[in-house]
This record gives sequence, C-alpha cells and structure tokens, in this order.
Amino acid sequence: MKKRILFSIVFAAIANFALGQIPTQDLEAWYRPEELAEDYSQGDLVSVWRDAMGLHDLSTASSSYRPSFESSLEHGLAGLRFDGGNDEL
Repeated sequence: MKKRILFSIVFAAIANFALGQIPTQDLEAWYRPEELAEDYSQGDLVSVWRDAMGLHDLSTASSSYRPSFESSLEHGLAGLRFDGGNDEL
C-alpha cells in the first residue's frame, strides 16, 4: 500500500494553486503549520510538530537541529524556517 503524507504548505498559496478538496483517504500523517502557533511563538525553535491525525509526530531532541517557527511567512501564513544546513524534524 502506498503511504501518503499531507503537508499544508505555503507553496500552494504562493503558486495560487486551487486545491479544491484535500484528499484524506489513505493518509498516514497530516502536518498543519498553522497549528504550530498553539505551541510556539515567533522565532521559537520547534522541537515537535504534531500530526493533526495524532499518529506520527515529527521531533528532534537536539536544539541545534531545530527549525524556527515563523508566524507570518508568505501571505501571512505560518510555517517553519530551516537554516539550510542541519535543521531537521
């Protein structure tokens, strides 16, 4: 069975892509950046990104590898900023 993971991404808004209905059948995980605001403030280092389905949280133990939470990226949407070096979840 093919596994599918859904990220609600800023890219869709930037590209003005009309999503219509988001497919949810056979999803393994769903990571919603806007839900990060419940746990983090602007510039905080993100240690856990909770799966909206409650199945597969993403995390990293080392603070030096954590991306930062950005409350307003393109079009005012929340997201993560990775440094392009060693950040991971």
